[in-house]
Amino acid sequence: MKSKKSRATTFERSEVMRRVRSKNTGPELFVQRALRQRRIKYTLHAAALPGRPDIVFPQQRIALFIHGCWWHGHACKRGNRPASTNHEYWKRKVLRNAVRDRAASRALRKDGWRVWVLWECRLRSSRLQQLLRAVQPRGEHGEKKGHPSQVAQVTAASRAGSAGHPGRRTPSASRSSR
Repeated sequence: MKSKKSRATTFERSEVMRRVRSKNTGPELFVQRALRQRRIKYTLHAAALPGRPDIVFPQQRIALFIHGCWWHGHACKRGNRPASTNHEYWKRKVLRNAVRDRAASRALRKDGWRVWVLWECRLRSSRLQQLLRAVQPRGEHGEKKGHPSQVAQVTAASRAGSAGHPGRRTPSASRSSR
């Protein structure tokens, strides 16, 4: 009698593993989308930095690693799942990843960078919101700038020439902006 769960052949397993990406993973794209929505500038996969962080904020000197729980050995439900085949190989592989991650973080901190790690299982938690606040652009006097839509409203009001009525233009203001 066949078991309900059939094992993939070596070729099929190889094909699946070949499709696993190291860049632009789902969690990375999720964070990038959140950053773009807030118009926060960042650099992707800075090869010049130790560990090649997933996202870098050069002005704030913040290096961000977005780790998949299973691949980097997180102590959560997803990260603690055993491999379905070749247990010893994957155990050693995940351990090597964790050791490499710690070494990269140490090297970055030694160079004066702040290192943030976002785990796949915690992307929708307050940790992402903390990061977004930390990298939010600051104004000329150090205060945090408002949300881009608020900034756009203020800019439109100042261009319109009528304080308090951002949508209304005076005839002289509309002629001078042409």
